[in-house]
Amino acid sequence: MTNFDDDQRQLYLKFVWGRSRLPIDLKLMHQRHTLSLSKYMDKTGFPQAHTCFFSLDLPDYPNEKVMREKLLVAITMCGEIDTDGAP
Repeated sequence: MTNFDDDQRQLYLKFVWGRSRLPIDLKLMHQRHTLSLSKYMDKTGFPQAHTCFFSLDLPDYPNEKVMREKLLVAITMCGEIDTDGAP
């Protein structure tokens, strides 16, 4: 995440939380962000976000480069949760 630019960070937030910005007062946040490494997920697959829980499940990728590539594709291509199933 430290190598992400501001636009990528905003996309990440929208991917894992469904919102593009954090609240001004972080004391108003009821949930903490969690990131879980899953040995059971396909190592060639994409991460899975749970916006209701502000969490992300990551496959156990072989290296940081693969993780970054998969995460960037996921946050870029899957940022709109409001249009799920919409024509």
